Amino acid sequence: MSASGAERPRADQLVRVVLGNAGTAHGAIELARERQLAVQDLVECNRFLPENGPPGPYAAEISLQGERMLFLITPVDSDSEPTRVTVPVADLTGLVRDYHAICQSYYDALQRASVGKIEAIDMGRRALHDEGAGLLAECLKGRISTDFDTARRLFTLLSVLYLTADMRFVPIRLAPRPGTR
Repeated sequence: MSASGAERPRADQLVRVVLGNAGTAHGAIELARERQLAVQDLVECNRFLPENGPPGPYAAEISLQGERMLFLITPVDSDSEPTRVTVPVADLTGLVRDYHAICQSYYDALQRASVGKIEAIDMGRRALHDEGAGLLAECLKGRISTDFDTARRLFTLLSVLYLTADMRFVPIRLAPRPGTR
């Protein structure tokens, strides 16, 4: 702890994240809120270390460029040019679509389904989220080192970026915040 009582950020930590692809999709207010919550969740708790990069903590701009997730990463205590890390995510597109669909089913079920039905849909949603995190972690290997929870949060960000980039997706609430249903 520092003299001010606040913990000093770790060298393998993102402390600031900005999302690119800020388009103006239908439901832009809800989408902006989802983007803000996804970024906040990631910054609050993460393990993020670019391979062969300078030590952090880091600031990053994360965007979707075609079928690639682009990270522009800069140590917060540096004036250096950002390190550019490009991660192919084409293999995740179908999973992201399925995740959006099950999230929509979950929120529809909250309005009218039995507790058992809601729990079953939520288990499926969590399983898809875990599968997406695992696949994204594989895509990140050799580029960015993360733990599983950070990969889950990055999958959430990827899902939010797809909502912005692909107008065929309908903005939805992606995942319940801890302590909410």
